[in-house]
Amino acid sequence: MWRSKDDIKDHFKTFIFGFIFTDINNCIQARANYVVALALLSYTEYLGALIKGKIGNSSGADFEATLKYFPIEYRSLKNALVIQYFDKNGNPLLDKNGNPKKEKGIYGLFRCGLAHEYFIKGLGIVNNNENGYADPRRIGIELKDISPNEPLYKISHKRFIFYTNEYFRDFQCAVNKIYKNLLDDFDADLKSAKKTQGEYLQDSELNSALLKGFYKSLDMYSSRKII
Repeated sequence: MWRSKDDIKDHFKTFIFGFIFTDINNCIQARANYVVALALLSYTEYLGALIKGKIGNSSGADFEATLKYFPIEYRSLKNALVIQYFDKNGNPLLDKNGNPKKEKGIYGLFRCGLAHEYFIKGLGIVNNNENGYADPRRIGIELKDISPNEPLYKISHKRFIFYTNEYFRDFQCAVNKIYKNLLDDFDADLKSAKKTQGEYLQDSELNSALLKGFYKSLDMYSSRKII
């Protein structure tokens, strides 16, 4: 099949720079905190699937694939974001292997929590600034200690905070990196195939794993028909 650089530009400009970015901005302005948080986390997963060519097959891995393009602080948080389960008497619950039951990570606690339970797993809040300001001193997720003087301290000594504006800023930067990499890889493959700008590439001429994944996803979209 013949591949065009315009395929990349059209998809991103229409669906990501257009629909996704516009919808998120509108929801931030409308103070739809939890809608924004869920959408951003879901679109993080979608973007990973798009570049891997595995739409709908590996949700957690897709999420992590996009997170690689986020600031390194997000990946550093992975092992710090942990919850443990206890019964009503405060005794640790065990998993099927007899170990203390725990969950961790942004995908499991934030994305899956909001998608399947409405809440972040563990004590958490979603912070949204409707004027669009994103604080450059922080990323979109924070693990914060609770003061012993606060009533919440009886429930948990720590809490999660999801900052919609800061996460959206970092999501946009990740999208821009991926978009640039796709275009640069297309140019590199054109050069490798000894072709000039504006020409098409065949599947056999694609060397970039990023491009192969992207076009595989586009093929998946076009293969679906309602019957």
